[in-house]
Amino acid sequence: MTMEPNPSFPDNVRVVDAKRNVKRSMVDAVVMLVAMTLVLYLIFFQGRRLYLFLDQKWPLGGLIAYALAFLLIVLLGLGTWLYVYDKIRDMFLVRQLNQRGISGTAVVVGHEKDARGEEDQYYVFYQFSPDFVVKYQDETKTKSWYNLPKGTSLSIVFLEQKPEVNKLLELA
Repeated sequence: MTMEPNPSFPDNVRVVDAKRNVKRSMVDAVVMLVAMTLVLYLIFFQGRRLYLFLDQKWPLGGLIAYALAFLLIVLLGLGTWLYVYDKIRDMFLVRQLNQRGISGTAVVVGHEKDARGEEDQYYVFYQFSPDFVVKYQDETKTKSWYNLPKGTSLSIVFLEQKPEVNKLLELA
């Protein structure tokens, strides 16, 4: 388990995680929907069996079964709402970038390799504003972003009113 140190930046420059601003995949939303459907099926259609079993064992067993089902539904609903809200926010930001994004140039200012997990994680740091540096996880097979030397110019799109919301454009 090793981790190359974070590139050092001046104290007044904050590091912004690119993935926290714009996410790209909606596949996980479909997986979440399928999982929710399965859980709701188990609660509503198999919950009756649990209710009957618990009601026969304890006087308050049926009440306990309904309380557990209610709690599970509330937690599932809250988690789903937060997840869907996050996805809608991401889609809104991507749409804003596509419609009102300003093209610009960033410069590679550092690299980081994190080997603490099952797979190594590769990050490239780029900067286009004096206020912050963006940390971007390179998920390409060839690590094309990570292998770019410091000082390399990158094409980006960002929101003028909130430059922390940005995305890299494809390599040529």
